[in-house]
Amino acid sequence: SYVLQGKTVIVYPLLSLINDQKKRFDSSPIKAFTLIGGQTKQQRKDIFEQLDAIESAVILTNPETLLSGNTLDELKKHRISLFVLDEAHTVIEWGETFREAFLKLSEAVKKLAPYKVLSFTATLSPEGAEKLKTYIYSNRAVSVIRFSSNRKNITYKACPSLSKKKTIMDIL
Repeated sequence: SYVLQGKTVIVYPLLSLINDQKKRFDSSPIKAFTLIGGQTKQQRKDIFEQLDAIESAVILTNPETLLSGNTLDELKKHRISLFVLDEAHTVIEWGETFREAFLKLSEAVKKLAPYKVLSFTATLSPEGAEKLKTYIYSNRAVSVIRFSSNRKNITYKACPSLSKKKTIMDIL
């Protein structure tokens, strides 16, 4: 978003993540807007009018809102440089069971035609990554970058226990 001209669409699976990220963007130089369920037609109209007036911005949304009504048509009027899917494992884990909109995100990618499409997750299996190529990237070639979840700021410790409740209380 800092580097590319145009708008960035970031898709999150949960409203709490959208709200958290909106707060973070509010303290940054990048203007961010949320497109979520429950907004009135006037609220949406105001958002799209504000988007018309600026060159670069971030739009935070979820799959259902992105694919509902005329949201894609309105966003298509803007140059979408970057399409980001956060918590990409939910496309497989939730899309195949109870949130069908996740499986239709490739429609949004095709319609918006962003310069780049990025997906982020810490918990996607290699099999899930293959499915993600189908559901998001329409089987186009993708670059996969993997890192270990072992980090300096994370410590793992095994605690032998005869009483899970007591051990938890001791740790706390």
